[in-house]
Amino acid sequence: MSIITCPECGKDVSSLAMMCPSCGYPISQIIGTDNSQNPKLTNTVNNSVPNASSISALVERAIAYYNSEDYKGAFPLFQQAAELGSANAAFYAGIMYHYGNGTEIDYKKAFEYYLKAIERSLDNDVLYNNIGVLYLTGQGTKTDYSKAEYYLKKAKELGCQKAEENLAELESRRKKDPAERFKRKHNIPDKCPSCGSIEGWVNLGHSREGYSIYKAALPTLIVGPIGLLAGALGHHSLTYRCNNCGYEKVYDIDFL
Repeated sequence: MSIITCPECGKDVSSLAMMCPSCGYPISQIIGTDNSQNPKLTNTVNNSVPNASSISALVERAIAYYNSEDYKGAFPLFQQAAELGSANAAFYAGIMYHYGNGTEIDYKKAFEYYLKAIERSLDNDVLYNNIGVLYLTGQGTKTDYSKAEYYLKKAKELGCQKAEENLAELESRRKKDPAERFKRKHNIPDKCPSCGSIEGWVNLGHSREGYSIYKAALPTLIVGPIGLLAGALGHHSLTYRCNNCGYEKVYDIDFL
């Protein structure tokens, strides 16, 4: 794989691309042909299997575009490199979706690319801060203060000053959030007690054993409104399971 120049629009594109992401020119039709007479294609390498050095070269070219603020040129190259397995490219693609550089803002795609970078073991303070903010605000994913805290603390440990401000905002939101106060009241942990996974520890939902609102009518006749409330509430629980190790635990809860 190498970087070639699209004969149609002049933009850089991976030789592995089926078509130019900028103009749609069918790149795949010219790969494998004799390009010696076409000066625009003299850097083409007819190799269908990408290697680490070729992917690295693609990322370096994309970063050069990015640093020169040519976001339209950088964006498709980062996407291509990310699909080929580059953690750094996934991080940059996430940033570009997050802030609308070279593409439309799309928090869901930003979140997905950030996760790819993390899964590929990229250790970066800005990466941790940004995904922490998405968990904090609920943009692109479900709001999760536990995961927000986890990633923002990692960002702070790596020297991200913005992470400290975001942690303060997190604490402020937690104090105002009834659900967070509820978790702490019932000692529900933020991570799996068995393996320590943050991402895998999920709430499967609420269950109740006891009277329905209709069956609560009898206690009402006996002890008044309090009987109605007690009969309607019954016994409640929340079930958490870890998708990482399979650990599961039921937490008894109350609403009084």
